[in-house]
Amino acid sequence: MPQIQNAPQVLFTNRDPPLEIRDVPGLRHSDDIGYVTFVLFPRHFANPNVAAGTISHIQLFRDYLHYHIKCSKAYMQSRMRHRVSEFQKVLNRAKTEVASTERKTVTYVFFPSMSADCGVNRSLTVGELCKRDKCSNIR
Repeated sequence: MPQIQNAPQVLFTNRDPPLEIRDVPGLRHSDDIGYVTFVLFPRHFANPNVAAGTISHIQLFRDYLHYHIKCSKAYMQSRMRHRVSEFQKVLNRAKTEVASTERKTVTYVFFPSMSADCGVNRSLTVGELCKRDKCSNIR
């Protein structure tokens, strides 16, 4: 337990800068800026070894924070990719199946004068009329 009690206090404020730097010119005031403050006491600099450890931990905090932010982003993106793939599977299952055979409609043409003239059946498809080509009336 003594190690936990020796840790410096860490404060986070959103938008409002700490009192120590509030009057520094050039500070931006917006909703997307946050400040991290470490409260250090004389015990954090009691001997050179403790002071070196404290300074080292504070310097590494930025890298530690950036690492965890990147890991969180990567996790969120992997979860989003997984959900998109699941939604694509649902959409693919919902697609209607395409008919495997192509259906052709048959159109019948009725020529009353042709049937009397050349003896051709009264109801023929357009394709049959073109193929047969017996009558001089069809050209």
